[in-house]
Amino acid sequence: NATGACNDGMNRLTVGLAAAFKSGLATTLSPTRLPGLTYSLADSFAGTRANFDNPQAAGFMNADSACCGSGKLGAEGECMRNATVCSDRDAYAFFDNVHPSQRAAELGAQALFVDGPTQITTPISFKELAHQR
Repeated sequence: NATGACNDGMNRLTVGLAAAFKSGLATTLSPTRLPGLTYSLADSFAGTRANFDNPQAAGFMNADSACCGSGKLGAEGECMRNATVCSDRDAYAFFDNVHPSQRAAELGAQALFVDGPTQITTPISFKELAHQR
């Protein structure tokens, strides 16, 4: 937005959609309706939001601008040959105006596939789902 802050309206819509999707799946895919079906739902916004709320806990020194790009927050121009690139990519949550940094992607994958908190994957983790028989 114009101030460089998060778009609270869009964030509320995202949280509401995730909650509705979670509730709808829990009802539609209940064991009584579909016996034997096991699933896992990921809420990548919850994980991303955790990085914004406490970037230092995730090891980021910067969670509000891109490592590579130009313009406001490094997000107005693409990461091209002449763009400014930060010196420590792992300190940034975003590499460019679209992509997470490698560290952010690793943390996201770890949360989804290994042992992420229940607010990110539910009702079970992807790891548990992969080991289901």
